[in-house]
Amino acid sequence: PVAKAVASFLRYEIKISYDDIGRIFHSLFGLEITSGAIVGFDNKIYQKGLPLYESLKKMLPYTHSIYADETGWKDDGKGEWLWAFTNEKLAFYHIDPHRSGQVVKEHLGSDYKGILSSDFYSAYNGSINAFAKQKCNAHLLRDVKKLEEQLPDDREVSSFCHCLKELVQDAILLHSQYAGLAPGEWKSGKKDIFHRFKKLYNTPISHPQAETLRKRLLKHKDEIFTFLKYPEIEPTNNRAERALRNLVILRKIIFGNRSLQGTKNVSLIATIIQTAKLNGLDPKEVLKTLLTKGLTPELSEKFGLPQLRAP
Repeated sequence: PVAKAVASFLRYEIKISYDDIGRIFHSLFGLEITSGAIVGFDNKIYQKGLPLYESLKKMLPYTHSIYADETGWKDDGKGEWLWAFTNEKLAFYHIDPHRSGQVVKEHLGSDYKGILSSDFYSAYNGSINAFAKQKCNAHLLRDVKKLEEQLPDDREVSSFCHCLKELVQDAILLHSQYAGLAPGEWKSGKKDIFHRFKKLYNTPISHPQAETLRKRLLKHKDEIFTFLKYPEIEPTNNRAERALRNLVILRKIIFGNRSLQGTKNVSLIATIIQTAKLNGLDPKEVLKTLLTKGLTPELSEKFGLPQLRAP
């Protein structure tokens, strides 16, 4: 069980190929383990870890907040999508053939009671209901920079971009100072941000590209500065992007999966390893426990499963 747990940890956390894992076991421990056997280890962890994975999925609709993002994946040459739903205590992964709002609904429910943080991709927009939404300000600032570079000589566009960039940066700065501000200062700072924002998104622009960006602000006017209404929320979706980074690197190494079971293994094992880390647990010990004992009450408690509320 220890060898099986370490093999999966090396694969999905350290991002080592099956062949090299076999070489490590042979060189360091004198264990002869083939690549096929290591695939079998993954399959076994999937079987033993499925109750934990499904329980973590059931927790998603009851979370206070979720940061979501998706990136491309390949299964036997077919284009698929790796989805991440994460917060401070949970990192859930799912590989799906679709990149639509239906995937978000399947994980968060049709009426999510928490705050959904994402980029501006349509899958997170009108068809997805949530208590509140936060759009990524890092993406917004990148779009502003791109517009500035494309139209450096247009004074109206330059003024709009400057005001928007300064507004977002001021809002993020205010958010970072929340803990040290008096209530009156915080309230005054928020009022100024929202006043400037309203003036900005209500003022039409003659240039089509800049006007498109202004209309996006108008469409998402209640989703840009949610982090000022709820300071526990982050201004950007970087948490979800960081959650994907490890698997993006793994994708470059393994070029995706060759079977449906392979994609299931990636989703489940990555979920267990990353969620264990977020909860201060040793992923190798968690995997070993699952292999030898399954989902024990002690392990459920460490992952916060007893806190699951009834609908």
